[in-house]
Amino acid sequence: MKLEHIEHLIIDLPDHRGFSYGCNQQWYPRKWQQLSGCAPTIASTMIMLMMAQNQIPRFMDVHTKEDAITLMQRLWSYVTPTWGGVSTTTYFAKSLSVFFDSIDLKVNTNILDIPAKSKNHLDFDPIVSFIETALSKDMPIAFLNLDHGDQVALESWHWTIIVSYSQERTNHLIELVDNGKIKVIDIHRWFLTTKKGGGLVSLEPTPSKNHDG
Repeated sequence: MKLEHIEHLIIDLPDHRGFSYGCNQQWYPRKWQQLSGCAPTIASTMIMLMMAQNQIPRFMDVHTKEDAITLMQRLWSYVTPTWGGVSTTTYFAKSLSVFFDSIDLKVNTNILDIPAKSKNHLDFDPIVSFIETALSKDMPIAFLNLDHGDQVALESWHWTIIVSYSQERTNHLIELVDNGKIKVIDIHRWFLTTKKGGGLVSLEPTPSKNHDG
């Protein structure tokens, strides 16, 4: 199960230097933004994809790196990291809700917190259900990972976007968009070995009147 049009995330880089899957926090101009800006970067990438898929009205075009930086700076004003970054799903979701309110859009946020102490299968099943439900609606999922456990491809204390899920025997594989690249991890192994847990956030637009952006 995966997003139907992941190509909508592609941003061509200048000077024929390839492309990026979504936004990259290293594009922020200030050092503090580059260090702490994973959450507004992920929020920007989610919104970029939703606009490309006509799930929300297109209030700006995002085709180039410069376009992406403009969107990222706009989202920074709402999904603003503190000294601890954006370390909760609630802060991320509420910040996005304020942004959507500011452009007169109604978008519901769905949250699943994943405590570090939950290790049994009954606790893991809701994670799979959350991911499958969002992907079945072609909606990306923001993934907060506070500790990467044994999944060393992940950065700890970091946000990424889940774009696919598959189960192969005992492996529960997800593809993640992370600062322009696609990574693959086993989310079940992460669940079993993470020391601090994390959470998931999906967005679900609600029907509304036409919006002139």
